[in-house]
Amino acid sequence: TATTEIYTLSLHGALPIYQLRVAVAAMAIPAFAVMVDQTSVTLPIAGVIPNYVSSVGTDGIVGVKSGFTQAAMGCLVMAADREVDGRNVVVMAAVTGQPGLKPLDAANSADTALVDAAAHALHERPVLSRSAVAATVSLPWRSDGVAAATGRGVTFLAWPGDDVQMTFTPKHLRNGAPAGTLVGTLEVSDGSQHVSVPLRTTAPLPTASLSWRLKRR
Repeated sequence: TATTEIYTLSLHGALPIYQLRVAVAAMAIPAFAVMVDQTSVTLPIAGVIPNYVSSVGTDGIVGVKSGFTQAAMGCLVMAADREVDGRNVVVMAAVTGQPGLKPLDAANSADTALVDAAAHALHERPVLSRSAVAATVSLPWRSDGVAAATGRGVTFLAWPGDDVQMTFTPKHLRNGAPAGTLVGTLEVSDGSQHVSVPLRTTAPLPTASLSWRLKRR
C-alpha cells in the first residue's frame, strides 16, 4: 500500500539492484501487487498454473518473480511483509546465479535468508530530536547569532550506518521578528523516508540600531 515502507537488499552484483528498482516500482501498482501475490492462476485450456515462487502465500511472502536460464541459473526477486518495531514494512530481496539441481529452490532459500536478515537489522532510530538547535541566524549588527530549533522530532526505520541526508532551505526574514519566527525548513531523508522539519528562532531577532544604520548609509 502507499503507506507501507519498502526496504531492499540484493546479492551477486549490480544486476539484482536494477531488478529491485523495477520490482519496487511495480509493487507500488496495486493490480501488480495483487497478481504476484497469487499462489496459482487458472487459465483457459492450460488450467491451474502454480506460482513458480513456491513460497508465496507462506511466511508473509507476497511475490514477486523468478527466472532461470543455463547462463543466469536460479534468479528470484522476493517481497515479504514484516513487522519491525510495530510498523508494517515490505522487505524485498533479489539474487541471481543460484546453482544446484533445484536452482529456483536455492534462490528462494537465499532470498528468504536475506529478507529475514534485513528485517532483523531494521530498527526505529531517532534522527533528530524536538527543540534541537539546528541553525543560527546571523545578524550583521550583532556579534552573536540567534539560534533556530527544530519544531518536531524525526524517527526513521533504518539500518546501522544509514546515511541520513539533511538539506536546509532558508526563508526571508525581516527585522524585529519575534521568538518563534519560522526561519526555514530542514528536509530530512533516508531512502524513501522523507520529513520536512520547520526551524524557528528561540529568541527575538532584534532590529538594527539607528547608529548602525546611519554608519552604513
